[in-house]
Amino acid sequence: QLGAAYSALGQVEEAIATLPAAYALAPTPALLYQRGVLYLELGDDEAAIADLTLFLETADPDETGQALLQDAQTYLDNLTAESP
Repeated sequence: QLGAAYSALGQVEEAIATLPAAYALAPTPALLYQRGVLYLELGDDEAAIADLTLFLETADPDETGQALLQDAQTYLDNLTAESP
C-alpha cells in the first residue's frame, strides 16, 4: 500500500523502493506488474522488461484477469519493438 501511495503522489523512485520488501512478504505477480510499470515511468526499459516478463510467466490468468495480462503484453511488445 505504501508503494501505491508514493506512486499516486508521483514519487516513483520511492514507490519502487518499497516493492522488494512487499514482494518478500507476499510474492504476488501483481507486484511485479506494478514495479514493471513504475520502471516504465522512470524510463528503465530493461528493468521493466524483466519484471513484466516475470509477471506474465507467473501470473495465473484466472486470478489476474485478461485485461492486466493484455496490458503487460502490450507494454512488452512496445518495449521490444523499440529495442535495436
